[in-house]
Amino acid sequence: MRAPLPELLESLAYIFGTPGGFPRETFAATASAKWASRRLATALRRLAEAPLEGLDVAYADHFLYSSWQPVLHLEASVYRHGHLCDQDILADLKDLHRRMGVSLPPGRCPDHLASGLESLARGLRNLGGRGWSREREAAVRTFAHRHLLPQAKGLLRVGNQRPMHPVFEGALEAVALVVAEILEALSEDTAFTCRPSCTS
Repeated sequence: MRAPLPELLESLAYIFGTPGGFPRETFAATASAKWASRRLATALRRLAEAPLEGLDVAYADHFLYSSWQPVLHLEASVYRHGHLCDQDILADLKDLHRRMGVSLPPGRCPDHLASGLESLARGLRNLGGRGWSREREAAVRTFAHRHLLPQAKGLLRVGNQRPMHPVFEGALEAVALVVAEILEALSEDTAFTCRPSCTS
């Protein structure tokens, strides 16, 4: 089984959106996919082999509450403006989602890392076949460049300053790598049709 790129993004979103969630098969499959770069394949292989002991407890400790270290917030607003769900960020996200042709994910703040990964997956799917347009591609590129990549790199930098569960450490590394690779592919292709990584 090969995991296409949107499925990889959704699996990474699942880790950060669901306490204890870990779809190991997707990471193992993607690590051996021909389209995955060497760096991404190595990171995904490490992630697939990460121990799962205490994962749900670590999720709560890292992202929800902690009695001995600061919470690692998954919402970009906290790092940019110091509070949850900043209205300027949300307005920009709403506009980019409209231009990408996807709806805002329900159930959590749109600037949550899991929401962003889900949105990027849907945006990439929209670039396949007849769904492609210059405006959609530009919106996907802007969304990944302005929101997701800085958020992933920032979380990885902050996370590296504290003890982290290997699953979250590996997943943050994989997120930063895959978003950077998506941006590279979008900048190189005249019309990004999301292949082969979106379809095989």
